[in-house]
Amino acid sequence: MYTSKKIQHGFSMVEVLASLVVIGVGMLGLSGLQIASMKGTSNAHSRNVASMLMMELSDRMRANPLGVTGGFYENNVNCTQDENQCRTATFCSAENVARLDVQELKCGVLKSSKREGGVANLLPGAVLTIDHGVNCDLGIVDADETTITITWNNSNVHKDQAATAQNQTMKICTIP
Repeated sequence: MYTSKKIQHGFSMVEVLASLVVIGVGMLGLSGLQIASMKGTSNAHSRNVASMLMMELSDRMRANPLGVTGGFYENNVNCTQDENQCRTATFCSAENVARLDVQELKCGVLKSSKREGGVANLLPGAVLTIDHGVNCDLGIVDADETTITITWNNSNVHKDQAATAQNQTMKICTIP
């Protein structure tokens, strides 16, 4: 008896479809990983910006101890009014310096009738809170400590992404 062997050339359609499915699932997994990585990078950037702004305010408070002890570092500055009288006057009071410091860090620096920088412009939905005279750890009155808190909304990576944003809060305690 003579038997002939079939010689196979190429791939079957089932093998090609199976490999396409495996490659497709792998690519979907990689795209999900890329989106998670981009969101993590964005959130890390926001935390870094918040940290730098809080440290800058803390340094400005250390440079103006009379403004701190006078209680002039408060949250009620208006972003539409300019507190820049210290830039044009030869003498500024501790209150004027404190209000300018808070306005620049909360609202940004006024350049060409537009504010640049600051918590409001660098972090989405951000709120700056300054509590002077409250102990950070215990919540009791402590005349020396100041708590600086920034709360912001974690932005989504893309505008079409589902609304999964969460509020983030960063708080430091400082003795200016």
